Amino acid sequence: MVLNNFRVKVSIYVVCLILLAGALMYSLLIAHWLITSVVLIIAIAVLVFKLILFLENTNKEFTTFLLSIKNADFSEYSINDKRGKSFKDLKEAMNIILKEFHRARIEKEGHFIYLQTAVEHMNTAIISFDEDGTIKLINQAAKTLFNTPYLQNIYSLRSVNDKLCDFLTTNNRSSNLPLEININGEQLTLSARASVFSIQGIEHRLISIQNIRTEIENTEIEAWEQLLRVLTHEIMNSMTPLSSLSATLKTKADSLVEGQSFDKEIMDDLCAGLGVIAKRSNGLINFVHHYRSITTLPEPDLKVLESRELIERAIRLKKQELDERGIQLKFHTGSSLIWIKADPGQIEQVMINLLNNAIDALEQHPDPLLEIISETADNKTTIQVIDNGQGIEMDNLDKIFIPFFSTKNQGTGIGLSLSKQIMRMHGGSIKVSSTAGKRTIFSLEFPGVQ
Repeated sequence: MVLNNFRVKVSIYVVCLILLAGALMYSLLIAHWLITSVVLIIAIAVLVFKLILFLENTNKEFTTFLLSIKNADFSEYSINDKRGKSFKDLKEAMNIILKEFHRARIEKEGHFIYLQTAVEHMNTAIISFDEDGTIKLINQAAKTLFNTPYLQNIYSLRSVNDKLCDFLTTNNRSSNLPLEININGEQLTLSARASVFSIQGIEHRLISIQNIRTEIENTEIEAWEQLLRVLTHEIMNSMTPLSSLSATLKTKADSLVEGQSFDKEIMDDLCAGLGVIAKRSNGLINFVHHYRSITTLPEPDLKVLESRELIERAIRLKKQELDERGIQLKFHTGSSLIWIKADPGQIEQVMINLLNNAIDALEQHPDPLLEIISETADNKTTIQVIDNGQGIEMDNLDKIFIPFFSTKNQGTGIGLSLSKQIMRMHGGSIKVSSTAGKRTIFSLEFPGVQ
C-alpha cells in the first residue's frame, strides 16, 4: 500500500540513484574495480530509464485528458488513485474541467439547435456563406424562394439565375434597389439586407432576402385607390354643379327661344351661368396642370452644396412675409460646414413649400416662432423646419403627402406631395412629426456626401 504512493516511489528511485552513484565513485576512484564499475553504470542507467518511464506515465495521463477534451470524450476519471492525495485532487480537478467542457458543449449545441429552429420558422429567406461561397446556414424559406432543395455553394445559384447570384455575392450592405428576376416563370422583386463579419479570420456574409412584390403591388393599389378618390372628389365637385347649372341654362335658353323676344333678366342669368362654367372649367384646367407638375418632374441636376447657403436663399425669399406677420425666425447650424448633394432649384422649392406651410400654421398664434436646424450625423444630413403653430391632427399625418390632399381651405395639396417626390429623387426622404396645438417638425434627410 505504501509502495503505491507516488512520493515514496520517487524517493526510493532517488535514494537508490544516490547510493549507486556513491558506490560507482568508490569503485572507480578508490577500489579501482573496473567490472564492478561497469555493472554499477548499467544499474544506474536502468534505474534512470525506469524513473523516466514512471514520470512519463503521469504525463501520459494528462495527455490523455487533453485529447479526451479535443475528441469530446467526457468520461470521468476514477478518483481512487493509490498514488496519493495530490493525484486524487488532480483527478477531481480533471473531472470538474470535463464537466464544465461538457456543459459548455451542451449549451453551445442547444443554442445552435435553437438558432436553427428559429431560422427555419422564419418566413424571410436566410442564407449565410463564407468567402469561398460555402453555405453555412440556409433555411427552408430560402430553399423555397430559390426553388433549390439542396444548396452547398452560393455560386451554384448561377444555374438558377445569374443576376440573383451576383446580387447576393457582390452586396456587402443592405441593398436600396430591389432586384427584379424571374425564377421558373414566377416574377420576383427581391430586397436584401446583408451583414459581413469575420470568424477566425474567415469572412462570412449573412443575408436576409424578402420577396416584396406583393407588398409593392398592394402599395401601388392603395396609391391608385387614394389618387382615384382624390380625382373623383375633385372632378365631381366641379362637374356636379356644372351639370346642374347647364340644365338650368338650357331651360332658360329654351324659354328665350320659344318667346322669340329679348328678356334682359334671362340674358343676365345666362351670362352669369356661363361665367360660372368658365370659372369651374379653369379650375379643372388648373387641377390637371397641378397633376402634371407631379408626374413630370425633371431629373435633379445634383451638385455639392453648402446647406446653410441654400437655406438662407429660401429664407431671403420669405423674409418680408415673415416680418409682416411678426414671426420670429431662428436658424441653427453647426460651426463646421455641412454639405449636401442636391439640385439647388428643386430643394429650394421644397424649402419654400415647408416655409409656406409653417407660416400658414402660425397665422393665429400670439407668439409665432419658426426654427430651422441643419445638422449632420450617421452619414446623413438633416434639415428640420419647426413651428409652434396649431399642429396636424393625428388622423391627417398619414394623408398630408397624398396628392391634392390639404387641411387648408385654399390649399391645393400639391406642395408636400411634390416635396416628397423631389426628396425621393434625391435618394433622401421627408418626414413629419406633430403634436396638435403645440408644434410640427418637418425633416429633410439627405444621404451623406462621399
